[in-house]
Amino acid sequence: MSWDLIVFAADTSTTTGPSGAAHLPDDFEPTVIGTAADVRRVISEIFPDADWRDPGLGTLDGDGFSFEIALEPEGPVASFTIVTRGDATGAAVLLKDRTGWQMIETGGGSWLGEAQAAEAGRAKAAGYLADAAGRHRPSKGESLLSRLLFRR
Repeated sequence: MSWDLIVFAADTSTTTGPSGAAHLPDDFEPTVIGTAADVRRVISEIFPDADWRDPGLGTLDGDGFSFEIALEPEGPVASFTIVTRGDATGAAVLLKDRTGWQMIETGGGSWLGEAQAAEAGRAKAAGYLADAAGRHRPSKGESLLSRLLFRR
């Protein structure tokens, strides 16, 4: 599974609109997070295996997931994107919790915490369906309706 995150800092509260999408005020301007070097340093403190050979595109290969982190190679950073692959929700939440940065999941337009809840709900529903489909219930025989309609 692959999904993208937009990462930024916000001095305003984050809300969800009526459609369930992330909502920010019309006049919203993201706060500068720091310099590109600051952002790389913070991410590397949380994920020491982050690879910044290309300062504008960091990569991280974790246990069952990967990140591609795209940001300006230098200067002030107000926002950047992370392309995730695999089971990256836990790592993304860790980054959000440790930094306080806001993250919007671009596929559904929801805040990362809400995307995580939706993902958990989908996994629970898939588990239920797999369990229900895997159960074998012995037939009770021909139904009364079938016997009445199709008498021989």
